[in-house]
Amino acid sequence: QTNTTAVNLSGGSYVVTVTDANGCTKTETVAIQDYPSPNVDAGPDLNICKGASVTLSATGAIKYAWSPSKGMTCSSCPSTIAYPDGNMTYQVIGIDSNNCRDTDYVDVNIIPRHNVSVSPDVDICLGDTVQLLATGGVKYTWSPNIDLTDNTIHDPKSYTKETIRYKVVIVQNECYSDTLYQEVRVHPVPTVNAGPDMSGIPGASFQINAVASGYNTIAWVPTYGLSCDNCLNPTARVDRTITYVIKVTNNFGCEAQDDITIKVACDESEFFMPNTFTPNGDGSNDRFWPLSKNTVNVNHFAIYNRWGEVVFEANNFPSNDPNYGWDGTYKNMPLSPDVFVYVLETKCTNGERIFIKGDISIVK
Repeated sequence: QTNTTAVNLSGGSYVVTVTDANGCTKTETVAIQDYPSPNVDAGPDLNICKGASVTLSATGAIKYAWSPSKGMTCSSCPSTIAYPDGNMTYQVIGIDSNNCRDTDYVDVNIIPRHNVSVSPDVDICLGDTVQLLATGGVKYTWSPNIDLTDNTIHDPKSYTKETIRYKVVIVQNECYSDTLYQEVRVHPVPTVNAGPDMSGIPGASFQINAVASGYNTIAWVPTYGLSCDNCLNPTARVDRTITYVIKVTNNFGCEAQDDITIKVACDESEFFMPNTFTPNGDGSNDRFWPLSKNTVNVNHFAIYNRWGEVVFEANNFPSNDPNYGWDGTYKNMPLSPDVFVYVLETKCTNGERIFIKGDISIVK
């Protein structure tokens, strides 16, 4: 190097020759000592709570310079306390006894606060179970610990039988803890009794007398044959066995239900068969035909005399129609007063097959 100042030289012994304008020279030897660089360490990165102080410590030198120094108790100490108001990166320059220096950095991060929440207050019916729910934490404590499946999880189930206000402490981390509340309001369940089961014949009318309390709405299922599907005391007219379910509900959606079965069986009481008639042509009681509470199809209708002869028969006609009845004649001749036997084959309105046999007398 030809300049008056030599730079970037490694350790060792150097000879410098200086020449002036007259050509005169002088030689000197210069020894350079090569010192190792210091190893300055500012420590690991740190996480702190917002508003908290942090202790910074450096090693590897004898003199230190911290920056930025704002909010720091000592910017030239190996250990100092800082009060960061946000995430910060601190620099420390260390100088050893040979005046050699090294630099290191440490990040100080503010632990963030997250949102926490709890489910809205809830209405349930007595006897129901409801799931509570809190979010945003790593640890949860519910209190009072009454009727809870587990008071240390974020979503315990409550089977309380009375209104209660639960408190939950939500711990996010070492910095933040929140307290929230969730109320469970318990409402009574209505009561209902549909009444005793009933039985009768097809087409008969049945009066249902249900009893209920604490309700706002009524609904019967099915509605078939009912005079009213939203009242307590409907009349049912059915042609087959059926089970009705009554459901009552209050303003909070709490329900109660009961059922009633109406058993319908086919028997002769569905039909009205007189035991005498007067076929004398006076326009009154001149014919004998099957009568029923509800019109059904008669498959076969026959009249026998005392010797077993068929004196009249008809097939596949509707009941309650005198046009298909017997007029008291045989082979177009009026018969004398006597006792005859009738046989009736038909089906009730519920589809059940029935045979009816009886006596009919001609009276004149």
